[in-house]
Amino acid sequence: MAATMMDTVYIFGTGRSLLALDAEERAYLDAHPRTLGMNRYYLHYERLGILPRMLFLSDFNYYADLILRRCIERLQRLGHALPYYVSETYPQFYRTPAWRHPVRKRRLRRQLMQQHGYRPEPLPAYDHLVPFPVSNEAPRFHWARDLSQPLYHRRGSLTVAINLVNILHPGCDVKLLGIDLSDAGYFYDEMITDSNRDLWVDDKYDRSVREGRHANARPKRHDDFTLCDAMRAVRGEFDRQGRRLLCCNPRSLLVTDGILDDAPVIG
Repeated sequence: MAATMMDTVYIFGTGRSLLALDAEERAYLDAHPRTLGMNRYYLHYERLGILPRMLFLSDFNYYADLILRRCIERLQRLGHALPYYVSETYPQFYRTPAWRHPVRKRRLRRQLMQQHGYRPEPLPAYDHLVPFPVSNEAPRFHWARDLSQPLYHRRGSLTVAINLVNILHPGCDVKLLGIDLSDAGYFYDEMITDSNRDLWVDDKYDRSVREGRHANARPKRHDDFTLCDAMRAVRGEFDRQGRRLLCCNPRSLLVTDGILDDAPVIG
């Protein structure tokens, strides 16, 4: 049975396939009540004309910290009071008193300062941050049922985003857009310059371009488990629930590798 607007959630990645959306699809998605923009999506959403209803960031590192700050600044400047779902590490690190968890905070500060001697300033105020726990690189598959449980993270934040929307909208199917993996490009490629690249890409980007595949879809030197492997387990959880997890890019690695079914944006 075809899914309707009210029983589908859309997750926006940042792949170049988003540029192929036509005017009808963009208008439909901009009006949709259940859309989640991942990571850098909000920083250049005007290119697509699709403002998501929720934002999401699960990583805690130098690059993610830049994204969070810039997104909050844009939300304030543009007057968008969007719920922004972030790893609970951010409020724990930035919002708790200095004497709370000092050892852990020193470790986290070192983690942020690994790139270019970065010195994080206080986080800009924003009243709509919603924290959640994350099981970073979980060795075994698990599925959180509410936001008191660590959300499943394996080879990137996509698994976390899917777990999140499945909690927020448990009766809905989920469609992925801009999750390409087989193409290293982004829908904002023309924004990337030598002076601003840390905001737009991470240190894995150049290799991804050379190899033509997203970093999370490549085996690591010490671990051959990829995002595609993690997504097989996530697909199994949706099958168990009787829900559909679909991808709207037929050339996505998730489709060509037979992990997810391709689906149209509308219908």
